[in-house]
Amino acid sequence: MSGWKKQTILFGAAIFAFALFLAFTISGFVLSSKTSGFSLPEKNMKVISVQSEDDVSYISTDDLRLVCANGSEIQWEAALADRTSDVVVTSEYVVAGYVSERKVDVFDKENGEKLNTLEIPYPVLSLDADDANVYVAAKKGGLKGSEIYHFTDYAQEKEGVSLSLSNVIGDVKIHPQSKVLYGVSTDYNIFTFENASGALVSERFASVPYEPLALGFSGGELIVADTTGYINVFSGNSLERSVNTGMTLCAFAANDTSETVVAANVSGKAAIVNVNTGKVTKISAPTEVQSISVSDSGVIVLSEYRGFRTQFYDIDRIGTLLFFGWAKYVGLALTVLSIPVAVAGWFAVGDKRRVTLQKGLRRLKVGFRKSWKSYTFILPTFVLLGLFMYVPAVWGLILSFFDYVPGVYTRPVGFANFVAVLKDPFFTGGIGNMLIFLVTDLIKALVPAVLIAELILALNSKKAQYWVRVLIYIPGILPGVAVLLIWTKGIYGDMGLLNSIVELFGGRGTDWLGNDKTALMSLVMIGLPWVGQYILFYGALMSVPESYKESAKLDGCSWLKSILYIDFPMIRPQLKYVFIITFITSIQDFGRVYMTTGQTSATNIPALQMYMTLNSGSGYGRAAAMGMLLFIIVFGATLVNLKAQKTESSF
Repeated sequence: MSGWKKQTILFGAAIFAFALFLAFTISGFVLSSKTSGFSLPEKNMKVISVQSEDDVSYISTDDLRLVCANGSEIQWEAALADRTSDVVVTSEYVVAGYVSERKVDVFDKENGEKLNTLEIPYPVLSLDADDANVYVAAKKGGLKGSEIYHFTDYAQEKEGVSLSLSNVIGDVKIHPQSKVLYGVSTDYNIFTFENASGALVSERFASVPYEPLALGFSGGELIVADTTGYINVFSGNSLERSVNTGMTLCAFAANDTSETVVAANVSGKAAIVNVNTGKVTKISAPTEVQSISVSDSGVIVLSEYRGFRTQFYDIDRIGTLLFFGWAKYVGLALTVLSIPVAVAGWFAVGDKRRVTLQKGLRRLKVGFRKSWKSYTFILPTFVLLGLFMYVPAVWGLILSFFDYVPGVYTRPVGFANFVAVLKDPFFTGGIGNMLIFLVTDLIKALVPAVLIAELILALNSKKAQYWVRVLIYIPGILPGVAVLLIWTKGIYGDMGLLNSIVELFGGRGTDWLGNDKTALMSLVMIGLPWVGQYILFYGALMSVPESYKESAKLDGCSWLKSILYIDFPMIRPQLKYVFIITFITSIQDFGRVYMTTGQTSATNIPALQMYMTLNSGSGYGRAAAMGMLLFIIVFGATLVNLKAQKTESSF
């Protein structure tokens, strides 16, 4: 087989590998985002808790609704009296306890009709129910302990029996077979409760080594989760084994029909624990989970406290999710690596391109042999650049085409994020402010600094030059935050320098940063007299040969003309460097606006809108799209500058 055919085959193989890796990467992102077939019936539902049965879910919301939904279709709604502390679904009823309202409401499971209200004198901590019984644990306040209430025929009757305890019972569950109530107290004890001849009686059942969080049952066995991260499995009244999840816990749930229990921490992680084998599987979860449920069909529901985000997981999909969770990044890396291989193959196919490639490879080989030590030392730099700069940049590009909420979902949306960004009035409205900052920042970075450097150089005394440089440099030692505080409080503040001068002449003080008419120019003036880069220009001017200036003087060239026709051309590399750095920094700098005026229409810029969108917790895709648009602007300006440099160097 000829060399040309081999190269053609290799080129085709490289293209095929690129397409294969790209398809695998896209499939990985799509499949890893499909955590469950379950979904909420409304897009922006502020969920407190979800209890699911087969395809039906019972949802309590922050806007005080109890919603029964079959998939995306709402079956019925009922009004709640307050935010729920606990919701239990039986075969006939839905029972809801409240955070502040001291009562428990009973709803018909079929149509949502409120059947009964059970008055509870104290705040409800936890409850559990079956069709015949409902138990309520209420906190009496302070150090007074708990009150346990038991109601039978609770859909009609309002009276029940109670038992007062000195212990604070934080969670209660009815054993699915024996119907005995189990409860855990904050003093590490486990109690059982039974109704004996019309009176509740309690018995200390066992204890756990750490503060218990919640309890449940799996296959008839008692499971107690503690706050330190242990899942304690009991056999009878003795602790059989403890499984360490490796994280502190804030929420826990179990289902008696499943050998799997679920616990979550406040940092966006959940642990799926097999109580029989002790296997712990970690998955992403919303932060600050307040409610977890595990259905008979194996659907895990995690609901967040502050952001009202809810995540569904099918237990049988966990393995697939975990595989594609890391495989998609491997595919992404292989896709990126296959690009230079395909490019090299493209060069190798054509005769001229093949010759060019061969020459380039020979030069690279010879150069590497001569300077292999230098290449070896510089390799870690490129590895770190790849890991911490290029990979995040590529990830940001990919993210801009997805609706992404960390640990919740990743949904492909095409160019929808870019369309939303271009329609965002805060982003587009801030472009004008960004251009004003950009132009003024460039002027401030170049003109005063060059002028100061020229004036220092014009001093006849070397000693005078030294002390002037020192005095100008000293303010630069101050941290940027301190400089902003000096300007916002000491100069622009209510009792600042400007208002003091205005009031001295009989005027009235102004809120310079709060007034839309003055805020933008007030920010522009921060840093006066803007001499930050003068040292760079001073050093460049020192390297200008004196013979050039002396020749100019002999020809009658003035000091100003000498600056324009001798100094400027000689320090052009430094001018371009400062121009590019200032250009990039000005577009990216949201700190001065964020720390002074905040996000107002008078001073808002796209970079600040990107930051605010990112920190909203649900706008990662749109923030990535904003970042890509800003990157295009910066990259375009850099290319124009490089092209200009190349054009100038050709003359």
